[in-house]
Amino acid sequence: MNRARSAMWIGLLCVSIYALPATASAQSAALPSATVLTTQLTGVDAGEGAAFDRTVRARLDALGVVRTEGAVALDLEQIQLALGCMGETTECLSSVASETQTPIIVVPSLARAGDTVVATVLVFDGRDQSTRRGTRETSATNMSSLLGGVDGLLREVFGLPAASRSDPGGVSAAPPEASGLSAVPFVVIGIGAAALIAGAIVGGISIGDASTFTSSTNDTRAQVDASLAVLSRQQTEATVADALLIGGGIVVAAGIIWELVAGREDGSSPLALAPIVSSTQVGLALSGSFGGAL
Repeated sequence: MNRARSAMWIGLLCVSIYALPATASAQSAALPSATVLTTQLTGVDAGEGAAFDRTVRARLDALGVVRTEGAVALDLEQIQLALGCMGETTECLSSVASETQTPIIVVPSLARAGDTVVATVLVFDGRDQSTRRGTRETSATNMSSLLGGVDGLLREVFGLPAASRSDPGGVSAAPPEASGLSAVPFVVIGIGAAALIAGAIVGGISIGDASTFTSSTNDTRAQVDASLAVLSRQQTEATVADALLIGGGIVVAAGIIWELVAGREDGSSPLALAPIVSSTQVGLALSGSFGGAL
């Protein structure tokens, strides 16, 4: 009985495994077929055109709006010359679609004009004789931005919604960087302020012990020993207070200078530090303007 049940589950598992590719194939078959032509180049390097080709095809497959039937190793102009028609007229594009034996043709192109490169994707749908076109442009030195914008370009021409931030294929704007004040210098200032407060407290205790020592009576040996103990404690407290006050002041000053010079998260600052080295002195000079808001 157990063997029969195991055999049944194995059989169902095999059927499920074989059904998965069949389902995916059926879904793909339901999509309209399309041919992607080679990117037409005008003043653009062939290597950049090949990269644009690969990106367009990869994003088309990922979007799942058409079933690409491979690629044609000719651009639109070359096919039109072979067919004896020119221009992006409905008649000529219909002839191209008929020649590729797919109802949809995707026509990418890259054209350089001066320092600007314009990317265009034209989609002709022979089923309703419609033509849709999308364009993006960038500087010739920033071709990577065109590749990154292919997803949005294809979504536009196929009427798809914009990609969400969670979609790795979509190109979304990076969140704006904060340009406010960094919290780190304020932490440093807080530590220095705490040291100053502690120094003031210990200093106050030291002053009280100094007053006690001054007003103490030293008639007996025990009183002298007690006075000396108060004096020793007062000296230790004074040393600790001085160290806390001086150290705290230095830390507070360092935090303030840090904030003024490089405290902004975007790196901007109204002030700047510059080293001073001469035969008579070595140090730092703080310069700048407080005309703008901090």
